[in-house]
Amino acid sequence: MMSNKLTAIALAFLLIPVLAILPSSAALAFSDGGGACYGEFGKEKRKMADKIINELDLSKEQMAAIEEHKKIHRAKKDALYKELREKKQALREAMHAEEIDLQKTDQLIDEITALNKEKMKSRVASVLSLKKILTLGQLKELREKKQEMKKKFLKNNNK
Repeated sequence: MMSNKLTAIALAFLLIPVLAILPSSAALAFSDGGGACYGEFGKEKRKMADKIINELDLSKEQMAAIEEHKKIHRAKKDALYKELREKKQALREAMHAEEIDLQKTDQLIDEITALNKEKMKSRVASVLSLKKILTLGQLKELREKKQEMKKKFLKNNNK
């Protein structure tokens, strides 16, 4: 019994510095929480984004382009988030295994990092696509409305 406690304490002291140097994407895998677009919170974010878009006074052509944009980029984003969740879950499981396979965990960390990189690149592509659809005035209004909603959301959730 005492040996198990000592082993657990020693392992904790060994893991703390390791977690500090891991990429943030790998460190997130140790938490049980999801990302910003998972579950109900993600649905609420999408509803807010749709509401903002509907308030921008878009032409029919712009609305059609936005709908096409959403189909393409949301499908890709959903696929990336799904794969990220799976890889993070696999990493959590590997970390909780009786014997940690460092080769497997390193591979999972590399895959998570690559998926996060792809997610960021996809986000940039999405923004560039929106910039081709919206006018400068609409982009400015979009930014302002997003900031307003973000402030409102933070205010409502920090009570």
